[in-house]
Amino acid sequence: MDNMTVEVSSLKEENKELHKQNEEIKEKCDENTKLLKTMTTLFSQVLESFRSGEGSSQVLDAAQLALRMANPRVI
Repeated sequence: MDNMTVEVSSLKEENKELHKQNEEIKEKCDENTKLLKTMTTLFSQVLESFRSGEGSSQVLDAAQLALRMANPRVI
C-alpha cells in the first residue's frame, strides 16, 4: 500500500509538471498565431497597394522591416 501511495504521489508531481509545460506551449502557440495573423494582414495590404497602383518601394521597405522585426536573424 505504501508503494502505491508513493507512485500516486510521483504521478501527481509529473502531472503538475506536464500541465505547466502544456501551458507554456499553449502560450507560445497563441503568440505564433497572433504573429501569423499580423503577417498575413501585412502581406495582404502590400498586395492590395500594388494592385491598386499605390505600391512603392516605401511600402516594400516597411513590409520588409516589419518582417525583420517579427523574425530577427540569429547570428
